[in-house]
Amino acid sequence: MTLRAVRLLAPPKGVPLAADIMKPERSSYSFVYLHGFCSKRESEKSDALLEMARAKGAGFARLDFRAHGESTGMEIRDVTLSGLLDDVEALLDQAPELLDVYLVGSSIGALPAMRLSAKTRRVKGLLLLAPAAECIARWSELKRNEKGDHVIPSSFVGEIHIGQGMFDDAKDNAWTDENLAAGIPVPVLIAHGELDDAVPIEAGRRLFDSISFPIKKWLCLPEGDHRLNVQIRAILEDFDAFVLGAQNA
Repeated sequence: MTLRAVRLLAPPKGVPLAADIMKPERSSYSFVYLHGFCSKRESEKSDALLEMARAKGAGFARLDFRAHGESTGMEIRDVTLSGLLDDVEALLDQAPELLDVYLVGSSIGALPAMRLSAKTRRVKGLLLLAPAAECIARWSELKRNEKGDHVIPSSFVGEIHIGQGMFDDAKDNAWTDENLAAGIPVPVLIAHGELDDAVPIEAGRRLFDSISFPIKKWLCLPEGDHRLNVQIRAILEDFDAFVLGAQNA
């Protein structure tokens, strides 16, 4: 099964994106990996998901969100949640062969995954890895730099600077945890580590509790940090049994 690198243009202004796509062979479904802030499409988690897809003969796709990895043309400070959603939709438009899609969203990538599940029937299930629950509310309270950007401390990259556009977009387009959770119409598994220093596990649990769709599972990982790299294969086994199993029952 061949993983091919592609270049996409995301709306509204043709933002250039880098992505990888692999067509399904023996299975009707596919996995799509959505990374977190200041990360990129190639990672231990996405490689583990790619390995799982190949073992099952399933399709696979991953992209560098705008301003990340090989997707150039703008700065991270100018990223918005609606822009990230545009990126994922551009990827799926480029890959019509990926019909029944399971979205795996890590941290900030979990938010467009939730929103997209309510927009298209192509999405059949969700795996949310340390989802960035309550992030807009937390970030809005942080100090600003001389440019007026909110400064987010990160144990992985030092600091992340977020422009006001992120908060304006979140308000204008109802990017609240309540709205995202209420819109989920598919089975969902949320995995969160107790040692997460980026997103409090309590916030992740509140997000889980607000999901009304009945087929859902909370996976608490006592030794897990925000990245969940060590636990990812065990999480994927649980995801396979619970989410994919629920669809095939």
